[in-house]
Amino acid sequence: TDKKLHEFKEFIRMVREELEIYPVQITKKLNVKNLYILNDFNFRGAGVAGQGFSWLPQVSFAYGIRTFDPAKTTSRDFFRRTIHHEVLHLMDKEFSKEGGPIQGTNWDNLNEPGFAYKVGKLSSFAASQATFYKDNAKRQGFAEPYGMNIATDDRATLYGRFMNARMADEGRGDQPFLTKLETDKILKAKADRLIEFFQLLKRDLAIPSPSPFYSRLEGVFPPKKDK
Repeated sequence: TDKKLHEFKEFIRMVREELEIYPVQITKKLNVKNLYILNDFNFRGAGVAGQGFSWLPQVSFAYGIRTFDPAKTTSRDFFRRTIHHEVLHLMDKEFSKEGGPIQGTNWDNLNEPGFAYKVGKLSSFAASQATFYKDNAKRQGFAEPYGMNIATDDRATLYGRFMNARMADEGRGDQPFLTKLETDKILKAKADRLIEFFQLLKRDLAIPSPSPFYSRLEGVFPPKKDK
């Protein structure tokens, strides 16, 4: 409606700015056809800010912008992370292969001994989400509690933080995340694996340098150099 026209235009501008940095070698493979912007977006009974639909006949993104306020830095930061979070889900499905740096036990075994993601646990359907978060509040290795649900969301929340880390808080940076990245050894190990995944992708798809996408990614946590 006209009441939301300003928010809609500002959100579309931000989506374009964030998505245009991706190399064409990646976007061609993802083959996204549609972008849906809704005010109230409910998916599987829950209100959500974003969702990637890789299983539709035409791959699509959908975003719910009811809470988007372009005048608030925290809102812009949240939705910027959301945009990249959903892109990572598509890249994870398209490019992550068995035995790769972020696949299967190569990722899961980075977690503390005894930890199991909520989805897949025998008790997951009996325990509430709040209780699960509370019981694991002191766990290391997670950019956000939401990443404890399933490994794919673990990677997506970390990636979303990466892509907004230097731009957050009007360019002052996401200091809580950056500090945690320096002090949390498990999170740092996951960051290493994520960067390794993207370096292999750069090689396999012959993505040339310089690249705005890789400049932003590596500006947070440079890849390890080969010895």
